[in-house]
Amino acid sequence: MIVKAKFAKIIGKANLRELFWAKPAPPRDYPEKDLVFLAHPISGNIDHNLTIVELWAKLAIKKELCPVAPYFLTLKVLSDQNLSDRDEGIQLGLEVLLRCDLLWVCGGKVTSGMAREIAFARKNGIRVVYMDISMLRQIND
Repeated sequence: MIVKAKFAKIIGKANLRELFWAKPAPPRDYPEKDLVFLAHPISGNIDHNLTIVELWAKLAIKKELCPVAPYFLTLKVLSDQNLSDRDEGIQLGLEVLLRCDLLWVCGGKVTSGMAREIAFARKNGIRVVYMDISMLRQIND
């Protein structure tokens, strides 16, 4: 999807979405924001990890991005303890990631699920940005 980035420069992001997704971009009375997929470890202490993801989402909003974290929903209907459910959740996340403009790799640890997201983003020309935990200090700046 590197071609996607080149087309975006030529024809504009709204028209690019029409071209690739066959859906007309709705008229907006506000500026369009880039979608940022938040990749973060989830397994283990899920509640704690989701709390940290909320901080990354706040930072994305502060930077005028639209944060996307589909696992907030899929964890409600799929079990992270069940390998089949976990794989299904990751696949659903990749489907959402395909529609995003960039991927933030949040924190220092890259899990196997995050590695899949990073590889998928790179394969599809989605910009990958590694975010250090110290960047969360910017929320209160």
